[in-house]
Amino acid sequence: MKTSVKSRIKLSDMNLNSELKFGSMIDLIQDCINHQSESAGLGVKHQISTKKSWILSSWYIEIEGQFEYDEEVVISTWPYEFKGVCGRRNATIARVGSENECIIKVDSLWAVYDMEQGRLTRVPDEDARLYSGEEPLEMNYQRKKILKGNSYEKKDSFTVRKYQMDFNRHMNNAWYIKIAEEYVEKNSRVKAVRAEYKKAALLGETINSYVSYEEDRVVVELRNDTDEVFAIMEFRYQ
Repeated sequence: MKTSVKSRIKLSDMNLNSELKFGSMIDLIQDCINHQSESAGLGVKHQISTKKSWILSSWYIEIEGQFEYDEEVVISTWPYEFKGVCGRRNATIARVGSENECIIKVDSLWAVYDMEQGRLTRVPDEDARLYSGEEPLEMNYQRKKILKGNSYEKKDSFTVRKYQMDFNRHMNNAWYIKIAEEYVEKNSRVKAVRAEYKKAALLGETINSYVSYEEDRVVVELRNDTDEVFAIMEFRYQ
C-alpha cells in the first residue's frame, strides 16, 4: 500500500541559512504516514480503541539535495516488511513533476506497542493485510547500530513540554531531531541522518544534550538526569 501527498516548503520549514530543517523534514514524512494510517482505517481512533499503537524505533534518511522555499513537493510512503512485533517502512520526498528523482529517501523501523499491557506485541493481522504489497526502496540501507561518539561535550538541558507530546503521552519523534539539529552548523553539508529511539521522554522530564563533533559526522545523545539515553542521532557529512 503506497500513499502520496503533495505539500509546499513553507517559510517555517526553513532555517536561518534558508535550508530545510531536519525537523520539518520529519514532520512532512510523519504527516504522510499518519495520512496513510487514517485512510486505511488504522489511524489514531483505531489505535486508541484497540489500545495498540505503532511506535518508532529508528530512522535512516539519505539526503541528495536541498529544497527551496515555496517549492511544491510530493511525499510518499509505504510499508514493505512485517516480522514479529516490527514493521519496516520507506518514504520519499521529491519535487512535483520529478517524482522519480527522490531528493530524500527514508527507511524506518516501527514496533507495535500494547498500551494496556505496557509492552510490545505482534503486528496485528489486519495491519499486515491492509498495509502490505510493496517492495523496498533502492537505497543504502544501514542496519547496524549507530556508533557512539568519540568524545561527548554536555551542552543544554530542556524540560519536556505539553506542546511536544503526542497521543501516546510521550514526546513526539520529531522533537528529538529538532533538539539535536541545534548542534549542526550547516544542514546542506549533511548527507545522511540516523536516529535510534531508546526510551520515551515523558512530560516534565529533563533532557540533557551531549554532542560529539567528529571529522565526518556529529553525534547527539539526549539523556535523562541518570544518564539513560532517550535517543542517539547521527548527522553524517558523507
